[in-house]
Amino acid sequence: MKKVVVADDTALTRATYVDVLGTVCPGVPVDEVATGRDLVAYVLGEDPSVVFSDMAMETRDAGLVALRAIRGAENNVPFYILSSDDVGKAALENGATGFYRKTDGNLIGFMKGVASQYLSGAE
Repeated sequence: MKKVVVADDTALTRATYVDVLGTVCPGVPVDEVATGRDLVAYVLGEDPSVVFSDMAMETRDAGLVALRAIRGAENNVPFYILSSDDVGKAALENGATGFYRKTDGNLIGFMKGVASQYLSGAE
């Protein structure tokens, strides 16, 4: 079964991601975690279809640290970093599938594109 995990230390942001994903890929379960440590445990234990992760959670680079740990475990899940900071280059250099700058203003379009690539036919 296809499923998504969103990681962000802000509950309102996680809720926004869940709402958007519920709109762009109805019927696909979306789980939430609040820390990079929890994200690593979730990804390695639950095998999600795609990951959306904030960069700064319990530490300023928690998303990047989680990404490195996941890639270090030879897990190639599609992993997208979402951040207000311009960290796209660092995210991609460390194995992220893609990057979204939260201030770009097209979250729905971004998530719809990712969903169509990895979650199509999941309904």
